[in-house]
Amino acid sequence: MANAKEKDMANQKPIVGLGYDGRRDRHTRALVEDSFGKKKMRMITEEHEAVTEEPSGKYLGHFVPQTPVGREKPALKVAQGLMSILEKSRSTNSLMFLAGDSTNMNTGWKGGTHALLEELLGRRLYWGICSLHTNELPLRHLIAGLDGPTCSDKGFTGPVCSLLSEVNEMPFNSEFRALPGGEDLITLTESVVGKMSTDQRTSYKLVKAVKEGSLPKEMQEIRCGPLCHARWLTTGQRLVYMWTRKHGLTGQDLRTLEVLVKFCITYYFKLYFDMKVMHFIVDAPYHILTSLRLLKSQPKKVKDSITFYVRTGAWYAHPECLLVSLLASPDPKDREFAVNQILNLRGGEEYGDNRVRPRVTPKLNLSATTLAKLITWTKVEVQEPSFTCARSSAEIRSFLTTPYDPPQFSCHTQSTERCVKLVTEAAAQVCGQEARDGIIRSKLHSREEMPKLTTKKHLLAKFP
Repeated sequence: MANAKEKDMANQKPIVGLGYDGRRDRHTRALVEDSFGKKKMRMITEEHEAVTEEPSGKYLGHFVPQTPVGREKPALKVAQGLMSILEKSRSTNSLMFLAGDSTNMNTGWKGGTHALLEELLGRRLYWGICSLHTNELPLRHLIAGLDGPTCSDKGFTGPVCSLLSEVNEMPFNSEFRALPGGEDLITLTESVVGKMSTDQRTSYKLVKAVKEGSLPKEMQEIRCGPLCHARWLTTGQRLVYMWTRKHGLTGQDLRTLEVLVKFCITYYFKLYFDMKVMHFIVDAPYHILTSLRLLKSQPKKVKDSITFYVRTGAWYAHPECLLVSLLASPDPKDREFAVNQILNLRGGEEYGDNRVRPRVTPKLNLSATTLAKLITWTKVEVQEPSFTCARSSAEIRSFLTTPYDPPQFSCHTQSTERCVKLVTEAAAQVCGQEARDGIIRSKLHSREEMPKLTTKKHLLAKFP
């Protein structure tokens, strides 16, 4: 089976983008030798890295990172695992884009997986850092600052958020107060709605209902999704939902709840759904501008709690990312700015320098209203986008008249996260990497052959 799979990888088209994400699965089936040398089935904890091909989001495979030796870091073993996949698929020269979440293990500019894979390849890649993940950080730290820190993998210590686990049992409050204000949520297209989870669709409706002060009857008894500190969507959902329930909070605790709910409505969910609709890397720097605009309208105590995390989460404010968006802009002045920056960086050379460099995002200008003003364009800190380094200077100048058409990679990693879930489920069912891989591919093939029928309309069309 392994040989057949490797042949398939060798025969497929070269990979241009990779997404990866890991999880320590505590319920992994494994054959473990006992003291008598006999192998018995046991449940162990094992690290699994799921890998997807981007921009399709297709499951490529998963691997168990090797154990670090001596002073080696776990990030190196993940980078070596990704390199092995690229070598088997003959894609070491074609890879342009690497996507992951914003944990330091992935993004450390010296010892992170992204940087280490660049060193193994000997050239730069475009860093795709999950925008949905960085959007969670301000909410997480605002809760910790106003109410109290988290505990365990889904609990809270504060008087307000400790009630989040009980919101599904709270009675509906028909007299809940509307919380209008802030910018309107973006309109969702059918294609986006079709890919959204139940929690995502429910959150969208909840935000609009609370702003209007009227919760539709069919939503008054909904069930919020489970809490999980790995992803904060359901935390925001439960906070907004709790505003419509008889929660019993009074005084300062009630005021804290109101601040948190308003933040979810005017900042967290506004950006969340913007990123769901405008989800390409060319859109990501504009989301940073939106976050700065929304930040200005927040109360001082909210600004004090989250400004640091807005700065540190602005991965797409890196010069390489900004230049891609500026080159693709419909505004000729934006394109002229980007073309001049790239040609100045080249210093008369025909092609760009794609050698590995320390990737450090410059300091963010919090008062910026345009992409060109998000950072200070110091030549030492600015590098040309890896996407354009192989283009001649004449091609770069052509973008003065015609906008650049960048690769359609996503600025979030939800497709990879879905594969992480599949790996976790498979780890609890079968033993070994090959068996897990087989059951995952069978499940994905089955889904393609027999899509879900989730509405009466679909059922009636299929079975009149």
